[in-house]
Amino acid sequence: MPLKWTVQISEDQTLELTLLTLKAFSQTEKEVTDALDAQLYSKAVAMLEKPLKLYPEDAGLHDDLARAYAGMLEEPKALAEADKAAQLDPQYNGTKTEVQGFMLRARGEKALQNQDFATAAGLFEKWTKIEPQNGKAYYGLALAYGHQRDFKPALAAIDRALELEPANASYSKVKAVLEANLKGN
Repeated sequence: MPLKWTVQISEDQTLELTLLTLKAFSQTEKEVTDALDAQLYSKAVAMLEKPLKLYPEDAGLHDDLARAYAGMLEEPKALAEADKAAQLDPQYNGTKTEVQGFMLRARGEKALQNQDFATAAGLFEKWTKIEPQNGKAYYGLALAYGHQRDFKPALAAIDRALELEPANASYSKVKAVLEANLKGN
């Protein structure tokens, strides 16, 4: 049960503080993390409403909310929360890039599934620009180009993915397929 504390500042002004116990706050944080890990993004958003009302200046809560909105692909809300987290605590300066990358990846993968390879390529291109050290971004780009039979840029993308993650067997397999297709053309 939260602790409420009301202080009379003047005759017509009061200050009301509501505090959660550390145990209750930690339990909520764990439940939110579990929901995010399980990809239950709307549940995480709902769980964050109460603690954010009580602690609107907690950067970690805004970081979690940014990630939950990103999972729901609600870009404006995710980016606003990421900005708020970084504004409150510089430790969260990377959140915005991470949620942008997450959303670009999710949209790119969906475009691949829908066989909209040109859209997928555009999304993965954007992802490589904001996270140039992320091998998965280049892997997605290689798949998108490969499905369009544009093998030279696909090979360049998979080579970059392999530079970043040389031990990734999936990347090596895709490279072999792309090379075989290029020779066949």
